[in-house]
Amino acid sequence: LEETPVAQRAAFITEFLRELRQSLALVTERSGRKQLSISAIVLGSEAENLFNALDLRHWVAQGLVDTIIAYSSFERDTCSTWDTFTSASDSAYLRDITNGSATKLAVGLLPRQQPATTYLQRARVNYEAGVDHLFFWDADQRAEMGRSWQAIRRLGHRDDILARSGEIDSLPAEQGTFVRQVGQWDLRVQCPG
Repeated sequence: LEETPVAQRAAFITEFLRELRQSLALVTERSGRKQLSISAIVLGSEAENLFNALDLRHWVAQGLVDTIIAYSSFERDTCSTWDTFTSASDSAYLRDITNGSATKLAVGLLPRQQPATTYLQRARVNYEAGVDHLFFWDADQRAEMGRSWQAIRRLGHRDDILARSGEIDSLPAEQGTFVRQVGQWDLRVQCPG
């Protein structure tokens, strides 16, 4: 980044991470415990991260974060769908900056309610592309998924997903009845605003 207002803002957060890394190293040294890790939840594109003063490329190059967790990309997604990381190209920027580094990459799979087959297909696409881990925010709002829970609980088994990739596309569509309201409580996820 050149000397711009964005670069100046990003420098503050980068310095915070540098100081955090140094403090955690001291704690580890004094306690004799395993080194504590630093994870950062970020956005999906370089432009969005830089706009929000998050210079991921610099963080990874300097070893300031152990895991980058990409939640979403507001450039592409709208609250009505929150359809994230559906293809290998969606994580290309993040994979580019973490490839060959010690920093791991996790991506968030949204929307929260998806059929089991969709979860499995998206996990496969991301693992095949080189994503290290998957991330699920608001797990409590994934409650109306019926059989999808059986798929989600297995999504962290990267090698199993990759080994079964030929089966995933031929799985039958999920069927079931979902509870959407209990008394006055609406259990569907609502978009803000």
